[in-house]
Amino acid sequence: MDRGMGSRDNVAFLCEPQRRYIIGTPKARWKQFERVMFSADWTRAHDGLEVQLCPAADGGETFILCRSAERMEKERAMQDRFEMRIEEGLAKIAATANKRRRRNCLRHG
Repeated sequence: MDRGMGSRDNVAFLCEPQRRYIIGTPKARWKQFERVMFSADWTRAHDGLEVQLCPAADGGETFILCRSAERMEKERAMQDRFEMRIEEGLAKIAATANKRRRRNCLRHG
């Protein structure tokens, strides 16, 4: 199930007896798995995909953490593009500021 479908009511419905489910966890909850995410206890499910089972402290749920090489590459590419856009924007701002500074110097010089 999609991360956005994890409302309290939907999860309560899914928890009824005899139901098994997998639901995406909102990114806000990832913080509780931070220590586990950086551990070495990952199992290779298939090429490029690793998984790790994390039982909840209360024993009620088991979380399945997944990480894929393709997703990591995609995230890195998105971050690189974002950084490039920021740097290009800053360069434009700097160029505009330099032009204004030169014009002001010429007027007062």
